[in-house]
This record gives sequence, structure tokens and C-alpha cells, in this order.
Amino acid sequence: MSKEPPKDIPHNVMQDYFESLAETGGHPDQRLEKILGSYAELQYRINGGGKCSMCRATVRHVLPIRVEHKDGSVADFQCLCTRCLEAERALSKRVILTVGKAVLVYTPGETKPRTQNFRSGDL
Repeated sequence: MSKEPPKDIPHNVMQDYFESLAETGGHPDQRLEKILGSYAELQYRINGGGKCSMCRATVRHVLPIRVEHKDGSVADFQCLCTRCLEAERALSKRVILTVGKAVLVYTPGETKPRTQNFRSGDL
């Protein structure tokens, strides 16, 4: 069984990712959004993209998404394309992107996401 050789990751992608992790200034929501974007780009460079869970369009940045609908139902997606993500943002109560403890919450009428705080026991 042969292993696939590791993909070369451009130095600027790694540098952007590490800079976003080290950044201490600025608004926390903007910092977290930048970290998630850099992480998603790094994962793309290592593993490639994916397919939208709804329409099967090609997706570059694969991030898990939870959608809380106005009727109280919840849907989890492996990833969504920009079009489907924006549609869910417009029609749902909340759209949540999560990677580890990093959580961005989009709500209708807001142009920027906000972070979600965790209690010390939450993982």
C-alpha cells in the first residue's frame, strides 16, 4: 500500500495562518474570522476542497456548518457553497461555523458574524 506524498504548501499560506494565530490586536470577531479563513485555506492546500452538501457545487473551504431554522429544526452540513450558505443565512435563525472551539455565528440582518463564548467546561 503506497502513501500519497505530502502536498507542498506555499510558504505564504503557512505564514498567513501562523500570523492570524499570533495576532493579538483588533476586534476578537474579526480575528476569529481571519483565523477560520486561514485554517480553511490551509486545509484546502493540504486536503483539497469538497462538494456542497446541498447542491454538490465545488467548495474550496470545507468547514462544518450548523443551521438553526426558524421552525426550531437544526441541520448539520459538512460544507456549503457560498450561494447555499447565503441562502441559509437569509432564511434561518442562526448559521454557525465551527472548528474546534472557534465558533462564528451569523444571524439575519447582521453583515458580520459574532463569536460565541464558551463556559470553561464546554468542549
